[in-house]
Amino acid sequence: MCRNSLRKLHALAGSVLLLVAVLCFAGSANAQSTDVGHPAPLTQNSIRGTLEKLENNFYVFQAGPGEVSAALFVEACSPCFAKANVQVFSGNGVTPLCPLVQVVATNGATEQKACTARLTKRQAVLLRVGRAEGGPKSTFQVMISGDVDFDAAAVSVTEKTNTGTPAGYRTMILKMKDGSTQEIDLSNVANIIFR
Repeated sequence: MCRNSLRKLHALAGSVLLLVAVLCFAGSANAQSTDVGHPAPLTQNSIRGTLEKLENNFYVFQAGPGEVSAALFVEACSPCFAKANVQVFSGNGVTPLCPLVQVVATNGATEQKACTARLTKRQAVLLRVGRAEGGPKSTFQVMISGDVDFDAAAVSVTEKTNTGTPAGYRTMILKMKDGSTQEIDLSNVANIIFR
């Protein structure tokens, strides 16, 4: 009986440690990544930014089966020229799922185009947002719609890369070695202590 209790306590301690790691990384959930090998988990359907840097940002999320669209809006300052592009790839970043979409706006105008992919199965999807020209007063926004699941994508990327955590979780479920489960309401957790 004592050995079984010790195993349960050990499993609980491991799960609490995982919770601490999740809570510590919560601030980076909406981070950007310029490394295609370590894309940032996308935890919401919108990305905004300025066009002051010439760089590509990479995000990952779960989608499908069904249609997924990435609409790119580019707003140029007046008088300015602004350019950005967007494309959706398979999770490994190798196979394009839609053609490259490039948007150019000038003189205070906002222009938009969309990239749409049709997925036959649920899979990880890589989103590349290319910022090209425009300066700090020109902006872009990408809106993702369709059969998407941002929380699940963030979980799988967190498990693989430890580079972020999904926002919005309220319950931790502990699965014990004996098959039983326990649920902890995270809104009730004030402090975690290890002994």
